[in-house]
Amino acid sequence: MSSTVVDYMTAHDSSPHIAVVQKQECKGIEHLEETFQDIIAFGGEGVILRDPSTPLQPGRSSGYLKHKVTHPLIFKYRK
Repeated sequence: MSSTVVDYMTAHDSSPHIAVVQKQECKGIEHLEETFQDIIAFGGEGVILRDPSTPLQPGRSSGYLKHKVTHPLIFKYRK
């Protein structure tokens, strides 16, 4: 990530739900799960994985994968 983007995001941080972090290369499933559990333990929602062979592009891309905790929906029946 360029320093310009990091500087902009830091200066305009208006959301407590977004954090700018340095990229980290995934070294395998165990490394991913350890990192994911650390993020969850600190109150984070998950991680976004990017296929390094795909070009960077803004918006949605098939080269990105979101790995996050999902909570099942519980419906209560009312009469």
